[in-house]
Amino acid sequence: MLGRAAEALGDADQAVSILPGASYALGTRCLIHYELGNRDKAKHDCAAALALEPQSLDTQGLLAYVNADPDHATKVWQESLAAHPENEYYLKPLLLRARR
Repeated sequence: MLGRAAEALGDADQAVSILPGASYALGTRCLIHYELGNRDKAKHDCAAALALEPQSLDTQGLLAYVNADPDHATKVWQESLAAHPENEYYLKPLLLRARR
């Protein structure tokens, strides 16, 4: 996303419009909004993603992260990584951010 946040947001908007019931599309857009400083929009997208998949540890962690609770986000993402080590490619960077 570095230097191309507007383009990434456009792509995420398109993904959400094509796949409105896809929690991962909302989660992606949530993170982009967060990185752009659009905290309210980030919280809205995370909450919508969590409503679609309330058991998703990834999304629970993301919502904690955008709500400025990095300790809880780290705990939840570590649980998710332990349960799904195949998700390391996208959980590890989030864990590093939360620990800053």
